Amino acid sequence: MDNCYQLFASTLKGMRQIGGANQYIAQCPFHQDNKPSFSLNTEKFIWNCKSCGVQGNAYQYAERLGLPEPHKYIEANGVSYNYIPPPPKKPTISKEDLTSQMEGYKTNLKNNLDKYPKYWDESLIDELGIGLNGDDFVFAYYDSEGELKGYKVHKKWTKGDASNHWYPRHKISDYKTDIPLIIVEGEKDVITVISQGKQAISTTAGAMSIPSYNSDLLSSFKEVYICYDNDKSGEQGAKPLADKLISNQSSQDVYISKWDKGLPKKFDITDSYEKDGGLDFLNALTEAAKVEKSRKIGGIKLIRGNEATIMTIKPRRQIIDQILPENAQVILGGTTGANKSFMAMDMGMSIANDEDEFLGFKINVKGLKVLFFDTEIGTDSLVQRFQQIKVKNYPNWNGDSRFDLASRVGNSVDIYDDLEEIIKMSNPDVVFIDCLYNTTDGKDITKNHYIQPITQRMSEIRDKKRTIVAVHHSNKGGHEQGLVIDRLAGGSALQNWAEHIMLLSRTNKDDTRLFRIGKSRHFDYSQAHYLLRWDSDKLSLNNYGITNDWKPLLIQDSKKIKWAKALEEMKDEFTTGEFKMAVLKGGDASERTAFNWLKEMEKCGVIVKLGQGEYKKKLGVFEDVE
Repeated sequence: MDNCYQLFASTLKGMRQIGGANQYIAQCPFHQDNKPSFSLNTEKFIWNCKSCGVQGNAYQYAERLGLPEPHKYIEANGVSYNYIPPPPKKPTISKEDLTSQMEGYKTNLKNNLDKYPKYWDESLIDELGIGLNGDDFVFAYYDSEGELKGYKVHKKWTKGDASNHWYPRHKISDYKTDIPLIIVEGEKDVITVISQGKQAISTTAGAMSIPSYNSDLLSSFKEVYICYDNDKSGEQGAKPLADKLISNQSSQDVYISKWDKGLPKKFDITDSYEKDGGLDFLNALTEAAKVEKSRKIGGIKLIRGNEATIMTIKPRRQIIDQILPENAQVILGGTTGANKSFMAMDMGMSIANDEDEFLGFKINVKGLKVLFFDTEIGTDSLVQRFQQIKVKNYPNWNGDSRFDLASRVGNSVDIYDDLEEIIKMSNPDVVFIDCLYNTTDGKDITKNHYIQPITQRMSEIRDKKRTIVAVHHSNKGGHEQGLVIDRLAGGSALQNWAEHIMLLSRTNKDDTRLFRIGKSRHFDYSQAHYLLRWDSDKLSLNNYGITNDWKPLLIQDSKKIKWAKALEEMKDEFTTGEFKMAVLKGGDASERTAFNWLKEMEKCGVIVKLGQGEYKKKLGVFEDVE
């Protein structure tokens, strides 16, 4: 079923786990969706959208997206996905009944004109189809030919065809294209604007929805103004609509109105005519900002050569020389017992306290705020560790206002939602997450489809103005490979996500660690291995400089003893057969193991290969590294 998971993970925006182990939410790809309304079950791979109502299985999802070969998602790993029929259609209403009901509502309004706003033109009752049901206005929905298709009782219910469309469809073809078209939010605002002699339309499903676009319908207008309500949905809905209009007609000028900052939330055009005869609305049009055409298409953005020539790109600073770039996605990875957590906290405290250096590397950027988020040791141990490091290493500590701690308590359904709220409260420049594995709810992060939602959430909370450092584990075994990024736990998606990787390893000497930079997209970095010493009294690491002879430090003690025992019986130069006989004679291992030892010793620099089946011992290899 991996291919089905990958189908959704690669096409859904904002996909994240919520509730049960197999339950996810995301932004629906089938309508303009800024809040997650798409629900997915990854056990059966069935899905539905709580907003627009579409639903189905993996096959139907791929088919709806227009992907090639959607049938390959019908069955995976022996699991068949049952067909989910579309929801039943709403009961139909005859044209005669629809017309009769709407006429009744219109008559009711004409008999109660005291409820009709004084700034609305009475002729629009018949022209647009406006009625009254109790205290609620009723709006008729016509097609482009002027045939009645449905109606809506304002904010109550609908009858007939009330699917999302431009309102009033039957009037748009009569509008003059050399006069500005004003797109507003809701039928009431349309009537208000038309009553003032202007041209207006609205969607019938709110500011966050864009009807199926008909380029012939709106593209001929030279100027379009978008004047949505003074609230969050109005602000968020205007820009996507403007981009959609411009992408279909590049010569069209599109403007987004700007309400006065002193106006209340949800203030709209009709409110303006109630309050001051429309003065605030006219001011919003006057202050409207022109929307520039975006050259971003899907996941690709076009940059013209002449634009690239004059663009000013702010250089990315190194918060700490070689170690920590600014505004980057960083991993501090290492073996168990290498003191990664202590190193991360010490690094964060050095930054917050405006120290001159960390591990001998210069700290370039001062005045930064740090958030250290722990998922492992709990609140008491976290605070105790912070206090101990501060007392033992920072006699002139003044970083309390710029170093915040956060500790995971309880079993939150989505830890990244909680972390996002903490970040809003703290507003840090650098965030440390210790450790990454504990935020995955035990999933097998060697699978890319499990790690991708995690890296996506980290990218979301990081944004472009923040550095995020994730402390992470190396895979067990393979110690002799050295400090390489391929030893980090997790699929290739994790390495691809990371812009900068630091590697830390325990050695066969209790107080010695190896440290190096494994990757950086932002600056040239040294391939050198740094020798760090762990000071258990001060709970800190100290840099003892570069070592070229690092391989012996990674040989396990038990293996080191066996190698030494076998090599003691060898002359300075020896053959494969001689070494094999010595190993078998000592009873330490099999013939296959003897061959493997030769390869490992050569890789670690313990021996040198002279030719086919011939080797030479390397002196001093087992001596302590000072």
